[in-house]
Amino acid sequence: MSKIVVISKFSKLLTKKELIQILKLKKTFWPFNLKSQMFFFKKNYYKFDINNLLYVNNKLVGYNMLRKRSFFLKKKKRKYYYLDTLIVDKNQRQKKFGSILMNLNTLLIQNSKLHGMLFCRKSALNFYKKFGWKISNNKKIKLEDKNTDLVKLFFNKKNNIENLRYYICK
Repeated sequence: MSKIVVISKFSKLLTKKELIQILKLKKTFWPFNLKSQMFFFKKNYYKFDINNLLYVNNKLVGYNMLRKRSFFLKKKKRKYYYLDTLIVDKNQRQKKFGSILMNLNTLLIQNSKLHGMLFCRKSALNFYKKFGWKISNNKKIKLEDKNTDLVKLFFNKKNNIENLRYYICK
């Protein structure tokens, strides 16, 4: 029987070994070497971003990050969670490990009383919808520091809120 362990850690508490494991797993999906990924990680991730690591028999097979970021509602700054980098080892897919991570993410977001946002390809929509994420077609929601053609989804957000300005990097 496989031993499955899920650990949530702030970026500032990751060990060097854990960070290398994360970057190696990400390298299986994105075509960047470890040095460039390390640079990107240190530049873009903050010390209190939540890293969710899923291990099977002491091997990292799943990872994602929840990044607490800012949005503005009527000129007032508020917080939300940006769900970033959900990845499962190619040899471990179809074993519900992505579902384990998503259940953890939705629980963390609900308990924080914030809402979540993510971007995904159309091919992944049904996966995220299973966990209560909803597509936003609201043209009055603006991304201030990111351009993307990916689909924007929200979790735990009041639908009637308009004229929001979101930041991914702040």
